[in-house]
Amino acid sequence: LDELAGQGAGRGLAPEFWAFDRAELARRRGEVWGDAALDAVEELRPGRFWRPLGCYLQATARQLGRPAAERARRFARAAEAFGVGVENADSGHRFLVALMQLGAAAAGADAEAWRAARADLGAFLAEPFAAGHGAWFGARLEALPSELAGGATGEPSCDQAAVALEAVLAHDPYLLGRSNEREWGA
Repeated sequence: LDELAGQGAGRGLAPEFWAFDRAELARRRGEVWGDAALDAVEELRPGRFWRPLGCYLQATARQLGRPAAERARRFARAAEAFGVGVENADSGHRFLVALMQLGAAAAGADAEAWRAARADLGAFLAEPFAAGHGAWFGARLEALPSELAGGATGEPSCDQAAVALEAVLAHDPYLLGRSNEREWGA
């Protein structure tokens, strides 16, 4: 990727997309990689297209060598990036926001946040305009537990929820899906 960038490939491509590609490559290799400049971005203001940053952040959040708290923070930040300026109820970015919130909840072992994000995802998928999402992701979405382990017998653990979420993320064409299911133990 560095060689391609040096040759001018992708001229005009947002630096966040290059960083996303590098982070995704590291994730697939089982490595941890990050971009200090992108990690330092603080304020996400409307008026700028933050999707490339969201893609970068979710790729780094899915790198298995990162501590759970850092993964949760990166997923939460990705949710924020995908949600900036999204005002249309039918925006597919709402889908990405909910998935990132689920990632943050699973990594942070936050049952209440999982339940809220799962409800948001369900509300989005119940809309007629989201039928394509339901058809594309199908059983992967159905496998997402409605509850996260909170001590009750039979509730899925955070790891099981993370595996189910990874199956959804790996199937998303915008996130260059290839899963870490083997690494997660599925």
